[in-house]
Amino acid sequence: MACPFFPDARTLTVGTEFDLINASSTVIPVKLNGGSLVHLLYPQLDTKLVVTDIATTDGTWYDVMDGYNSSKRMHLFDDFISSGITSGTIGELPWTLVTAAGHTVSYFTSTASEAGVIVLGTGTGISAGGGLHLGNTSNVVGTGLMVMEWRVRFPMLSVAGQRYEAYMGLNNTITATAETATGIYFAYQEVSSPNFTFKASNANVRTTVNSGVAVVANTWYKLTLVVNAAGTQVDGYINGNFIGSITTNIPTAALAPVIISQKTVGTTNISYHLDFAKFMKNWTTPR
Repeated sequence: MACPFFPDARTLTVGTEFDLINASSTVIPVKLNGGSLVHLLYPQLDTKLVVTDIATTDGTWYDVMDGYNSSKRMHLFDDFISSGITSGTIGELPWTLVTAAGHTVSYFTSTASEAGVIVLGTGTGISAGGGLHLGNTSNVVGTGLMVMEWRVRFPMLSVAGQRYEAYMGLNNTITATAETATGIYFAYQEVSSPNFTFKASNANVRTTVNSGVAVVANTWYKLTLVVNAAGTQVDGYINGNFIGSITTNIPTAALAPVIISQKTVGTTNISYHLDFAKFMKNWTTPR
């Protein structure tokens, strides 16, 4: 059976979305990287799918998220094409703004590849900063598959005389004065490592994976977190490449999308860029 809904017959990476429209069957044959053929059963003929895990050597998918079923699925996406700079006016969702001394919010001129880019400042006060969040009790871990993705860029890196830290992920604690106590997130903490790290924290007890991917100035990175339906494993990806899994200290609290920074050394407000934010959830038990 032909599979015309796969885009350009190319290799699918984590986060790839495609549509299954007017198919003749809900049973779809898929050839894995290792050459074996498996059959995937989908709930309906018209379905939106997203690849969420291809970590194993033969490209096995962890799960798919069937679309157009509001009782099971939530999909939030923000391309930041608005011009608002106050809470409730930022982006299309919209976001709540966390502010501190000297913190700034602005927008970067659109380019050929970015529709909208929001520019967030670290602030000027020590142990203070700012960022964005969508509430803090939105999504309970362990109630369904969750995918969180950010595309970020740091034009100026953290250095000894002007240090800052940035956190991007799903958090329960919304603060710009300390690392989150409860959450699943990526971190840029140059004082500890020049690389992105990937963490799960439960009441300030953390498990950390060093990605091995150094943060390079003025370079875009797509950071993806995939939490399995049971809430027992979190997989991290950078630019679609698998960087590791965490199975300990995964919080069971309700979490929400958060991107935030804090200044730790110096008084210069340093800006970083956010191109888009994407959150998806597929509930185990339909609502």
